[in-house]
Amino acid sequence: MAKKSKKLKFGDFDYSSIDDVANEEAGEVVVKVWCRVKDLKKPEMEMQSDGKFKSVSDATLMDSDGDTVKTTNLSKKWRKRLKRILKKGEPIEVLGTVEREEIKKNRFVNKIGIERIRSGATPTRIMQASKEELKHVEKFLQKLMKQAPKGGDRWDLLDAHKQAIAERHGIVGLNKDAAFEDSFESVIAQGYSGDMDDGYNSRIHNCFIGSSASGKKLLWEAAQDVNIASEESQPDRTSEAGITGTMIRSENRWEVEPKKIPRANKGVFGIQDFDKCKNKSTILSIFGSVMESGKCIISGAANTTLQAETGIHIDLNRQSDLFLKESLRKNTVEDTGLPTYIVSRFDNVVELKENAKLQGERGEDLLKNSGRKRIPSSAIGSYCEKHGLDTQRFQRLITAVVREQFREIDMRKVRSHMAMKWHDLYKKNKKQIEEVNAIAKYQMRLVHSVEKFVAAMTRIQLREVANKAAVDKAYHLISRKLDFLRKLHPYLKVPRYRESGVDAFKKWLYKVVGKGSFEPAKIVERYVSEGYPCGHVGERTILNWIKKVADKVQQKKWRIKKELLKELRKKD
Repeated sequence: MAKKSKKLKFGDFDYSSIDDVANEEAGEVVVKVWCRVKDLKKPEMEMQSDGKFKSVSDATLMDSDGDTVKTTNLSKKWRKRLKRILKKGEPIEVLGTVEREEIKKNRFVNKIGIERIRSGATPTRIMQASKEELKHVEKFLQKLMKQAPKGGDRWDLLDAHKQAIAERHGIVGLNKDAAFEDSFESVIAQGYSGDMDDGYNSRIHNCFIGSSASGKKLLWEAAQDVNIASEESQPDRTSEAGITGTMIRSENRWEVEPKKIPRANKGVFGIQDFDKCKNKSTILSIFGSVMESGKCIISGAANTTLQAETGIHIDLNRQSDLFLKESLRKNTVEDTGLPTYIVSRFDNVVELKENAKLQGERGEDLLKNSGRKRIPSSAIGSYCEKHGLDTQRFQRLITAVVREQFREIDMRKVRSHMAMKWHDLYKKNKKQIEEVNAIAKYQMRLVHSVEKFVAAMTRIQLREVANKAAVDKAYHLISRKLDFLRKLHPYLKVPRYRESGVDAFKKWLYKVVGKGSFEPAKIVERYVSEGYPCGHVGERTILNWIKKVADKVQQKKWRIKKELLKELRKKD
């Protein structure tokens, strides 16, 4: 809050809550409020003392805490503008003066006299970032940029998020499960997606399938950490009105109060255990429109379309896992409850495998570290500890600032590389694509998915111009969805987009054993249990890879070669 000056600028003020406004002294005090228009009063004609009539109307503004305040009498200009905004359900920022009005004898209420209005739907405005917070983000990013190799791939920010989230939620063994780590990166990429203005919802949509204790809940917590806004609905209490908008009768007209999906515009909306939803078909129909067009359509008397460039995040169990009926797995659509039209709209669909051995290792790690005082060691965690900042909010602020600074992503230099990788998929499936509509309908949506991930992975590298590393990372993540599609259509052939062969194997082996010794037979067993992370090869090939990257140190004991160990440590 500040005294009124001649020319008001939004950037000169920090945010005030409506509760602050209610308790502020009236006069020349200026406030900046992020809010939505809750109600707009119909104009009435009021007779003035000179006998002339004056149009009288006001609006009710509501902030993110649900507190409300009325405006002073609106000019025709402001009323017209607020009417358009109310129809779309968009948030706004208001600069205004605090005015006091008597409602009863010796009873007064504060109102806002509008001076300026602008959209509140950009990432940093949705976050209501203060000037001090923005300075901290800039300082952190500059430090990160200095550490990054010039001209090379810059995954420092991606790694910083992964480490901070793992640290905050006590996640262990992330590098021991390739599918879970890819899911983790897909969730972080979702935070950096959107804002592309390409005629479709450019936010990334994620779907995770897995049994209990497979890590689905941790992925939703990670999504909430990096997305600038998040809303969640309980599966058994999810209703159409509760996630889209509620129709309200106001002065002989119908208005809509935006609910969870439009309120999460530019952020993420999630449902955990989606298989428990009672009205799945209705919810999936709403998701379809949001995921495709970024709009939430409210039919009926209100007949309104709300902006909802919202990322969708769901996780679910297979029915065969819940009821221990292996026969159900034969029909993936029935087993998951996901029709093919909705699967095609998700940019990533990952099936998290149940791995008892891996769960045992994670449990052992947790027991070793439980009870210890956690001293943040991640780049984000240690910075927040030093400056007294909340880790989750700071991650969201980083996401917001980067999305605004690198809003326009230039993909021209990598279009040929993107097309070359796409051609691999088309070439392998040319006959099927021409003959089977089930595959053909996925094509354009897969193209959009590639563009979304490339844009997100370019921003995470703090770049405006996309590079090959962003493209390779995008196809690597999307290959998880292609693997799932192969369960729907066994004749689908998927190119090896994920890094494979002995080069990938040596990195995987280093993550598993580090500098310690290992038994080849147990490594083969581990490789198979993790779903062939570096390519679907036989036991003989795996043993040959071990001979290339490791030395035998004693009977049945091997260790990664010293020179290779030094090389891998540098890259780690």
